Amino acid sequence: MPKSTQRIFVWCGPAMLVVLFIGLIVAGWIPLPTPGDSAAKVAHDYQAHTDAIRIGLLIAMFGAALYGPFAAMLAAQLRRMEKWQPAATYCQLMLGGLVILEVIVPLMILEAAAFRPYRSPEITLAISDIGWLMFVGFVFTVVVELVFLGVAILQDTTATPVFPRWTGTASIVTAVLILPGTPVVAFKSGPFTWSGILGFWVPAIAFGPWLVVMSVFMLKNIDREGDIPVPTATVAETAAAMPRG
Repeated sequence: MPKSTQRIFVWCGPAMLVVLFIGLIVAGWIPLPTPGDSAAKVAHDYQAHTDAIRIGLLIAMFGAALYGPFAAMLAAQLRRMEKWQPAATYCQLMLGGLVILEVIVPLMILEAAAFRPYRSPEITLAISDIGWLMFVGFVFTVVVELVFLGVAILQDTTATPVFPRWTGTASIVTAVLILPGTPVVAFKSGPFTWSGILGFWVPAIAFGPWLVVMSVFMLKNIDREGDIPVPTATVAETAAAMPRG
């Protein structure tokens, strides 16, 4: 793959953050609505800003899709660490793809709330609750992705490590900081709500710098290495890895 294409794949990561937040801003959801809002207020917001919400969510979903090329390039970089068994690479591809779905699906549910904004306020509230709980509370996949990525980086035994070892530790720390998004299903007020400092802002602020750091090192790797070679095991290495008996 040419260097220019590789760089585009990497830049899709930071672009994802920018486009996603632009979409939320257009929808009028920065800061996020709170789970303590009444059914009447939630319904009024959808009725008063229907077009902005619809357009903003479409922009945000497009932004979420940009994580795909970034995750693919991260997997390609991980492939350099592995020889005959690219388990970390496949793990990154699978979990990165799921992260996209776990952002787009909740946003489409919020689109459903805006599809018929003049329905019963209680129904609009229920649909909106489902969307926000999923949007903020779906952190499990990205946590596992970052933990296994961090472990893979720390275990990199190649002569020239693909990523500095400290980025492995940073990935695991970022995963821990994202975990406070899980309790949003139980709180309607306080820091652990889907709009709270611990429920949303700490995970969001932690994920952003991690993504930028990984992008910087991937771009450096591209400049240093050029086209991505797929490592292949030698005949001796393959034979040694085969089960005997």
